[in-house]
Amino acid sequence: MLRRFTKKRVILGLAAVAALALAAGAYAYFTSTGSTTSTASVGSTLPWTVKDTSAPVTLYPGQGSFAIAGTVTNASHGNQGLNTLTVTINAPTNTGSIASEAACTAADFGLSATGGSGWVVAAGGDSATYTWSPANDVTPSGVVNYPSGLSLAMNDLTHAQDNCQNATVNWGDSVN
Repeated sequence: MLRRFTKKRVILGLAAVAALALAAGAYAYFTSTGSTTSTASVGSTLPWTVKDTSAPVTLYPGQGSFAIAGTVTNASHGNQGLNTLTVTINAPTNTGSIASEAACTAADFGLSATGGSGWVVAAGGDSATYTWSPANDVTPSGVVNYPSGLSLAMNDLTHAQDNCQNATVNWGDSVN
């Protein structure tokens, strides 16, 4: 059986193995490194949508009051932090013009809060602020109801308030 492996066949076999080894060695590659940087834009806020849904009643000096109610909607495309809600009494309109009496002003009206409601009413009752702590994280299109416990009434002052007859009391609601 050894005769079958002649010198010529051994040399041819070794040449074939050497050729395969060279072919495998020729399969080489380079190494390198690479990197990239990318960017993304960050949106900006849009104003809150504030809607007062109070149901006013007819007010008289020292009589009648109504709850301040409403909603705040996040009109932005991302979450926004709702920090404070402030209600402020503005000058009334359609007031009388009796020259011998005091003018009808925002001081003829006042805001009051029930205990424990979280509303902080300014001295004189012309404004009130509710603060969320921490800020209320509102999702896009999310709606937050006004906290309860705040009401508006007509003050009973020590002078005639005839110039407030048929007047319209105005107030503004703002958030941040």
